[in-house]
Amino acid sequence: MSFSDRRAGRVERRGRRLVYGTTSGLSLWAFYPGQLKGMRERGWNVMAVSDDDEYLEAVAAREGVGHGSVGMSREISLLRDLTALGQWVVRLGRWRPAVINLGTPKAGLLGGLAAKTTRVPRRIYVVHGLRFEGAVGRQRRLLLAMEKLAIACATHVVVVSPSVGRGLRGAGVKRPLYLIGEGSCNGMDSESARAICDAVDVGASRAAFGIQRDAFVVGFVGRLTHDKGLDQLAGALKTLEGRDVRVQLLAIGDAEAEGAEEILRASGVSATLTGWVDEPMTYMPLMDVLVLPTKREGYPLVVLEANAAGVPVITTRATGAVDAVEDTVDGLLVDYGDADALADRIEQLVNSHALRQRLATAGMHRVRSRFRSDRIWDGLDSIYRGRPSTDVRCLP
Repeated sequence: MSFSDRRAGRVERRGRRLVYGTTSGLSLWAFYPGQLKGMRERGWNVMAVSDDDEYLEAVAAREGVGHGSVGMSREISLLRDLTALGQWVVRLGRWRPAVINLGTPKAGLLGGLAAKTTRVPRRIYVVHGLRFEGAVGRQRRLLLAMEKLAIACATHVVVVSPSVGRGLRGAGVKRPLYLIGEGSCNGMDSESARAICDAVDVGASRAAFGIQRDAFVVGFVGRLTHDKGLDQLAGALKTLEGRDVRVQLLAIGDAEAEGAEEILRASGVSATLTGWVDEPMTYMPLMDVLVLPTKREGYPLVVLEANAAGVPVITTRATGAVDAVEDTVDGLLVDYGDADALADRIEQLVNSHALRQRLATAGMHRVRSRFRSDRIWDGLDSIYRGRPSTDVRCLP
């Protein structure tokens, strides 16, 4: 009997129990809307696992699945991490899943070690991004070592974009790397997104934020941090203000970097910062362009959301982001850190309604035809069952 046959036998003996694990419940909430429910409908008995934050129970309720907590944190803490590893081992030993899907570095590492220890037959590690790319020196070496250990614990490694795969290859990872369709961890339910957008009263919503009805609104969705391009965004806005190009900023997300709000307001552009929101799609129709001047991504979900909402996108040629846009076809690309180029691209869209419309239309077609959620779910389901579909390809 072959090794794959023995593994298939262990899967059958454990039934169709499937665990999804991320470090925080917020990641489960943001990464996988509909996916856990979709797997339940495909016959899996699904359990969601994360740190015990406010989103874990919300995910379980939204998806109709079980849940359990493990005390993990994003940052490295030896005592807490060892405790969390023990919790993972106990929980997996009790649940005896046939398959585990782990995403985010800490859950990938601790959950992967525990899953290998408890002999979970199929261990899928989904690489949502390369955290080590944003680090230098000893921290980079440590983060890369953790990433490689998480990968070593997996039976299958799935990357969410081709450039994430290239980044891992460049870092010396030789394991098979799988990409489902054209990437992303969950795809996009374009019909539901469109329904949310159509229900928004744009005029009333703009007025509620003090945004003029005819203003050109530059949108940003994500954590306001330097890695997400806070400085590049502020620099571009300041350049536009100096050129007398009138825009307003609508930023959706927490201001995590110290002084983030002050940095943006110092540009001289009128800025509205909402803080964290549970449903960014309700804000997309207020924007004339979405800007994501990021340093690194996995596959930016916010670009798919903007595509579905019919909002043109400007992002960077950074890992993950570069896969989300075909330059001048369904969006625009600039180099990370080039504030002048970003200002030029924004001004180009301010001055051309036709270009905005062309990019938005192409983006809507792209997300509807190539990034359906069920395409990602079917690909994952085929991996869970040990029979990867033709939509699952191994990267060189």
